[in-house]
Amino acid sequence: MFGSGKKTRLAWLCVGGSLIGCGQSAGPETAETSPPLQPAGALISPANTGDAAPVQIASTETPAIIVPTDEVAPVEGSPAWILQEIVRIRLLPLPALDFPEEGAEPADGVQSVSAEVPAQPSMKERLAQTREIRKQRNQEIVGLAMNCIAKTAKDPAQETAFLTAVHNLLDAQLQLALQGDEESTAALYEAAEAFYAKKPDSPAAAEAQLTLVNLAHANALRYGKTEPRWIQEFARHSQLLATRFPSEQTHALPLLLAAGRSCELNGLSEEARSCFNLISTKYPESTQASQVSGILRRMNMIGKPLEFEGPTIEGNYLNVKDFQGTTVVAIFWATHAAPFVEQYPQLQKVTETYRKYIKVLSVSLDSEEGPIDSFIEQNRLNWPVIFHVEQDKRGWNAPLASYYGVTTLPTIWVIDPNGKVAATDITAETLEATLREVILKHRNAASATSVDGNSGDNANR
Repeated sequence: MFGSGKKTRLAWLCVGGSLIGCGQSAGPETAETSPPLQPAGALISPANTGDAAPVQIASTETPAIIVPTDEVAPVEGSPAWILQEIVRIRLLPLPALDFPEEGAEPADGVQSVSAEVPAQPSMKERLAQTREIRKQRNQEIVGLAMNCIAKTAKDPAQETAFLTAVHNLLDAQLQLALQGDEESTAALYEAAEAFYAKKPDSPAAAEAQLTLVNLAHANALRYGKTEPRWIQEFARHSQLLATRFPSEQTHALPLLLAAGRSCELNGLSEEARSCFNLISTKYPESTQASQVSGILRRMNMIGKPLEFEGPTIEGNYLNVKDFQGTTVVAIFWATHAAPFVEQYPQLQKVTETYRKYIKVLSVSLDSEEGPIDSFIEQNRLNWPVIFHVEQDKRGWNAPLASYYGVTTLPTIWVIDPNGKVAATDITAETLEATLREVILKHRNAASATSVDGNSGDNANR
């Protein structure tokens, strides 16, 4: 029987050499199919990145393939028998984890346990036992699935059994890889390449690639803050899913958007641009393409004029062009955004210190006027606030937020006196240093222009 290590990796090469497959992807929903992580497509965000706009994602679960069974029990060792055995293993119960911790007091009316009764294992020990049981079962499923694949790969009549075995193999190896089994991780990478090399348009190849996306995404959620390579892998394999498998658009689009957003939040700008540009070029008619057009506009705004105007909550109309010649701070915020509320005292302190040199303009992404009015009164906020009367132009649908693809709050930009964006990705802590730099740079440029002008006048004399 094949294990989860080198034998399985070598077996993939044999499978790839005899691959068949067409129709729909395999993917029965069975017990233990996925770890208790966030949904595929969830953002990988460092701490304190701000309230984030929601991302609409599609499930990455593939549709189930139901293997028809006859009333007569299948012959032991046949593909049908092997698949039945895999289901049996998957449905085996796990040990209960709900008995009391050692040292816990007995319930009322229950006599103390005799000294002869051995102590129950600790929760840590029980979790380790459960983990080991899962590992052994997945290893057994790997062996059974490989056996089934070997028996069905060259027989078109057995295609359903073949695809179901592939699904179970990929899923079991994913679980092992998520437990830290490096051989299973390597086997998944080799499987994806083997299937794609032999028959790029096969559902087995598509599912193998989707499994790699899920592996990278799960590890990015777990380790992304300390190992950003997993966020990069999430982005890379999401892009491969989109480029290699056009039929996987339903899966690829939300994954690309989530990968791009995760890369941007973690400072991986080039990887983020690659994901967003792929959405824009490959799926130009999609909802996600509309979203990323704003994000790409924002990511490429340094050195360009800022388009920033709209009605204010006081009933006026605000346009950044009216403040040409002054350094402007633009802030997107909301009363419900905890990171903004936390940063507000520092923002207020800095903007008050530099009030002679700057103008603060803001956009509230609240849904109702009441909370804004209360916040302004309670916190002495004196910035003009752009806020629309129309309900459909509030919250994350605020026109300026959509136009620039704003996805976190607060979002802070600095615009130089020439009306061009000088800095983005600013926090309350970095705002003062940024303002000093922009103001000093403008003053030096103005002084140099003045000197050159005077020199020209003297020469003419």
